[in-house]
Amino acid sequence: MLCRHCSKNEATTHIRSIIGGEAVETHLCADCAAVMGYAEAFPLFAGLSDLMFAALRNDAAVSTLSSKVVRCETCASSFEDIVRMRVAACPDCYRVFYDKFLPTLQNIHGKTHHVGKVAGGAHEDVKREHRLYLLREQLNLAIDERNFELAAQLRDEIKELEARGNG
Repeated sequence: MLCRHCSKNEATTHIRSIIGGEAVETHLCADCAAVMGYAEAFPLFAGLSDLMFAALRNDAAVSTLSSKVVRCETCASSFEDIVRMRVAACPDCYRVFYDKFLPTLQNIHGKTHHVGKVAGGAHEDVKREHRLYLLREQLNLAIDERNFELAAQLRDEIKELEARGNG
């Protein structure tokens, strides 16, 4: 996908905004994102993997004190190997070292569960619940920002969706 701004380079920055209750996506190349100020808006933007593996390195240093090294049964990687290589060797590494990955991922993302896109073929109840979750998050933010007009609109939309779900 090409950059929406310059239409020359491959888009590597994908920004999703809610404007007037509608999701709007903008796709930019790294150069246009930097020029438009998105690199400053998201300081973790370029170095997320550096941040994650720096945090994991601290856990790896502690776990090397243990005499028994746990290894993935599929690829034989240890957690220390993953931190050193900066990549998990196989999908099973995430399951084997789940307890070591989880705290770092929670610190980076700030959430304990996924709140991203819902599959197009998802059941209507799932889509409604996902929409309610997002609206409640926006409502809390509007209240924190003392934007009571927006909060009232969001409250009304939440009540309407909840009424449709019960009917």
